[in-house]
Amino acid sequence: MTTLNRRAPEIPVIVYPTPVQGTGSELQIAQAIKTASQRAECDVLIVCRGGGSIEDLWAFNEEPVVRAIEACAIPVVSGVGHETDFTLADFVADIRAPTPTGAAELVSPNRQESLHRLAQAQGRLKTVLEQRYFDASQKLDWLARQIRHPRQKLDDQRASISKLAQMLSYSMTQNLRAHTARFERQTQTLKHCRPDVSVYKNNIDRFQTALSHSFRQLLVQRCQSLIAQAALLEAVSPQHILERGFSVVKNTRGQVIRNADTLKQGQKLHITFADGETDVRVTKEQAQGELFD
Repeated sequence: MTTLNRRAPEIPVIVYPTPVQGTGSELQIAQAIKTASQRAECDVLIVCRGGGSIEDLWAFNEEPVVRAIEACAIPVVSGVGHETDFTLADFVADIRAPTPTGAAELVSPNRQESLHRLAQAQGRLKTVLEQRYFDASQKLDWLARQIRHPRQKLDDQRASISKLAQMLSYSMTQNLRAHTARFERQTQTLKHCRPDVSVYKNNIDRFQTALSHSFRQLLVQRCQSLIAQAALLEAVSPQHILERGFSVVKNTRGQVIRNADTLKQGQKLHITFADGETDVRVTKEQAQGELFD
């Protein structure tokens, strides 16, 4: 308790009192461990007692104590006897301390070390804050120097606009003069270079008259040729031949029958006349003269 109060006085301590030696003490120790596990109000449980002979420490070798430590839901630190003393509780605990004082040191932070680290962190924080303050001050001074009165900024913008307007007016005047001079030069050049198109116009009129006359002649020739070709086609037209009494005989595949010897009995044929079509069937092999009877 002295060690815990010295190292970390802010840590609350709950004591589960129990006899640590004598007849039946192992059952009471085991019950105290079970009570601490069931209540679960601590972050860590120290199972400890002061030094003594091996007989005095024997309760921590008993099976109920060992099983209670193994089943405890809270991390257990064993600090039984002196540094040279070992019990079965030491082997089943989460960690063994050489003495009860050692157990208190294991489970508590060193207040002096924490205060020292805190002081160091405070010093670093102070240095960082001072640097940030210095940087912010420098930035603030720079921004303050950049601030100008709106009237001054407006006057500068007006002067800049006036200067730009003068430059624009001068540029437009010079540009207009240059384009005017260029236009006048090109006008004079065009007057000297303009060709006499009257001769070409007369030629075009003559060519158009000749073209119209030639086209009419060519059209008459083409029409006469077309009439002659139409009369020739009409003379050799298959339809004209059919009108003279001939007909066309084809098989089912559309092939023209030219030889009666190729026909077979029962074969289906298609006959085309000058006016109409019909299907026939070969009834018996016979000469071609009797095929259409």
